[in-house]
Amino acid sequence: MEKEKKKVKRKLRINYKGILFLIILLVVLFFAIKGILNMRVKNIVVENAKYLTDNEIIDLSGISNYSKIISVDILKIKDNLIKTGYVEEANIKLSLSGKVTISVKESKPLFVNMITGNVVLANSKEVKNSNKYIGLPTLINYVTEDGVYKELIKGLNKIDDEIIRSISEIEYNPDIKNEVVYDEYRFLLRMNDGNDVYINTPNIRKLNEYLKIYEKIGNNGTLYLDSNSSNYIYEKGK
Repeated sequence: MEKEKKKVKRKLRINYKGILFLIILLVVLFFAIKGILNMRVKNIVVENAKYLTDNEIIDLSGISNYSKIISVDILKIKDNLIKTGYVEEANIKLSLSGKVTISVKESKPLFVNMITGNVVLANSKEVKNSNKYIGLPTLINYVTEDGVYKELIKGLNKIDDEIIRSISEIEYNPDIKNEVVYDEYRFLLRMNDGNDVYINTPNIRKLNEYLKIYEKIGNNGTLYLDSNSSNYIYEKGK
């Protein structure tokens, strides 16, 4: 006689604690994600701005307070800043506290081009002269050779800001005698102190010594720094 098989019924045990934990976890994640998506920019900090104000940098970046953090596009902010010409490099950092940090490297302002009315920067770009930069010299005439103009920009970028702001006018003044060009890279600088300075782009670094030279020569004369010699020539004015 065959033994009857007994059917064993197993009861399904429900892990209520595990389900409760999972529900709580999902709720926490939901509100955490919702909080991040709704988080706003609370503070914008600008670092290393030297020529422009913090507010000007922020305006150029296109970002504003109370924008949603999730909508902040770092690449777009960098592009906004660099394409203006004022900024050469930009680094943007975000924090979950709502703080945005914009670190910039600005392009140095060199002079005002009287012909265009624009400010010429060290990156050779020209920007509108909207009183962002004060005390810059003015290039009063046209530089006929493009290569000479580029060398002027390149050279002035190596000059201290204090020296640049001691220049009132820059005049392209090549050394020409009897229709022979001896120095096409020469400029005449009219200083705020009353001196005139002849300089050429190969020797333009000598301008960084101007304040020391001025202590010896005074004002109202003509200083020649366009020679390759380490010495300078100074003619006292009448």
